[in-house]
Amino acid sequence: MRVRLLLIRGAVREGLYALAVVALTGAVASAQPVCPGTATLTVFVENLSGTPAVAVELDGELAAEAATCGGSGATSYRETMTCTGSGVVRCGQLAGLQPGTWVHRVSVTVPGSATQQQAQRVVLVAGSPAEVSNALVWTVYPQTFVVQAASAAELQARLDDATAYARENPGPALVIFSADAFPGAIAPQRIYLLQPPCSLDVTHNRCSPDGTWDGWTAGVCFLGDRIVVDALDRSAQPGGVILSVGTCGRQVLRLYGSDNVLR
Repeated sequence: MRVRLLLIRGAVREGLYALAVVALTGAVASAQPVCPGTATLTVFVENLSGTPAVAVELDGELAAEAATCGGSGATSYRETMTCTGSGVVRCGQLAGLQPGTWVHRVSVTVPGSATQQQAQRVVLVAGSPAEVSNALVWTVYPQTFVVQAASAAELQARLDDATAYARENPGPALVIFSADAFPGAIAPQRIYLLQPPCSLDVTHNRCSPDGTWDGWTAGVCFLGDRIVVDALDRSAQPGGVILSVGTCGRQVLRLYGSDNVLR
């Protein structure tokens, strides 16, 4: 009996030791290291708008899942900068930011265009500007078109607008999606490109790159040149816009033209 009690006590103690080790290990693993310093962000624009000076409204925040170290650096910013000149020009700097992956956003309006609003993710590295180059480049487009509703007709109309603009002008066109109609990856919106029962629109679903049907069909026949379609949401995440042909057995998208970007 005495031996049994000793064995039980020993087992319990070993269990307690094991639990203590696990608890200690977990505490060490969850402790966040201290950031080595703060980061400085240098903002540039590639001004393709033809406007001599553009005012860009900027805001950003450290991505929630990217807070890998603790420190005194700012975890968000909001700033308006004036960028003067054409081509790639330097707008200014934002100092004292916490390092890590950031979500950056821009809003800019040029004459004759809808407001351009975009987001991108860029990692900021700690260090002085002399040691580290944290560059953020935004392209300011001469013309932006906004898809305002999750319908095939609305999407095709804006793509047609962008195609016509690029055909008549040397600069590129941007097509974006309204944040009101397309909340983002947290609430994806599906655009059904073919109407039931899988009917084809002669103008848009029968691909005619040279004005004559080439025998191919698709939900979207993308005929333009120099068009950027940006469907990333405000967190710079994909998945907020879904193009679908349902069970119709057609291609979703058929690309023609050149210098096009879809994201």
